Amino acid sequence: MMDVLSRGELEKVAPSIFADGQLNRLSDKYQKYSTVQVAELLGEERWLPVFARQQRVRDESRAGYQKHIIRFRHEADINALRSGRKEEGFDIVMSNSHDGSSCYVLEAGIFRCVCINGLVVGASAFSFKVRHMGSTPEEIVKASLEIASKVPEVASRVDVMKGVMLSDSEIQDFVISAYHLKWERDKVEAEKALEPDEAPLSFDPMVLAYPRRSEDKGNSLWSVFNRVQENMMKGSPVRVATNHGNHRIRSVKGLNEDLRINRELWNLAESRLK
Repeated sequence: MMDVLSRGELEKVAPSIFADGQLNRLSDKYQKYSTVQVAELLGEERWLPVFARQQRVRDESRAGYQKHIIRFRHEADINALRSGRKEEGFDIVMSNSHDGSSCYVLEAGIFRCVCINGLVVGASAFSFKVRHMGSTPEEIVKASLEIASKVPEVASRVDVMKGVMLSDSEIQDFVISAYHLKWERDKVEAEKALEPDEAPLSFDPMVLAYPRRSEDKGNSLWSVFNRVQENMMKGSPVRVATNHGNHRIRSVKGLNEDLRINRELWNLAESRLK
């Protein structure tokens, strides 16, 4: 279970949240929105930080200002998850940077208690972007709470996914489509660095549908979606056969890639509802 993070814990896992100022190279038009100030204002509305991380950077000048993400969960949801009264919690997912690399992005998220795993809702109806020009922390909080007000709609879509049963061929189609979101995209780049007689690593996409626990077995769209999402994000729990022997599928490490795959997987699942 994700616990509420203290200020000290936030400073440890994502110090860029507390950046003092902004990069000198940014233009005068750039307006810094303090992530920590927004977090404090959300706390007054009982939305508390339960997860945070920051982007790894190669350019040392960006260190301390780079992109970061915080997941906020309402106090009532935190208590319901702890007591076992709910299986899923609903979050506000906030990403920002103080180096000019990204705008302020607010999105709806879902937390599954059974696997301690966080999803991001990809639909544009549940996201909001704020450029670093002209807004105030209070306006960003207002936008966050507008996303929070859509929790019932997100919960409704989850319930619909739980009721949609997929055939074996539909599961295969979903898994292959999910596979293409990452590995076919990576394959293009990998092939550029290969010798003519080499081949990039490949594996049977159906290993992504492997259930890690009994609660995730079944053919519902929600179950399949969650199995695939967890195996893509965390990597395979067992070694799988590839064209280069037995390997583990590696987890997703990059912050931007984490968010991208989560959004696109949600949209892929939603497309099966039409």
